Amino acid sequence: MGGFAAAWFAVQMPEVIDACVLIAPAFRFLHRRWEELTDSERSEWARSRVRRVRNEWVDVEIGYPLVAERATFDPQDLARRWQTPLLIYHGTADDTVPASDSIAFAELATYPNIELRLVKNGDHRLTALKDEIAATACQFVERIRSHQG
Repeated sequence: MGGFAAAWFAVQMPEVIDACVLIAPAFRFLHRRWEELTDSERSEWARSRVRRVRNEWVDVEIGYPLVAERATFDPQDLARRWQTPLLIYHGTADDTVPASDSIAFAELATYPNIELRLVKNGDHRLTALKDEIAATACQFVERIRSHQG
């Protein structure tokens, strides 16, 4: 969910973000959560006002008002509005957020300075590559800043 939040912050406040680096961003987080539910599960979420999401990475409760406003967080709109240099890393074996979400974002966005790096057989967190990702992220941001200043 961090990539989701960071991406929306970047698109809403581009003047304060020089560059953005995301790992397996859940661009379709709210939409996917909603689409996966049955009608009765949706009704229960609306009634209880909260739904717990658990997987191997998170254990969090999501308030219904956030999903009720999911149209505000349309991933296609996010891609169309994107105006910040972006580096995305995504594992092809990610079973939490499909790599196809990042591919679709990169294809739909018209902003030219977007790099997508797919890691064959990489999982959701890509921790095996953390040092490489950190170094590449620093180089990416430094390159962007050197072209701006």
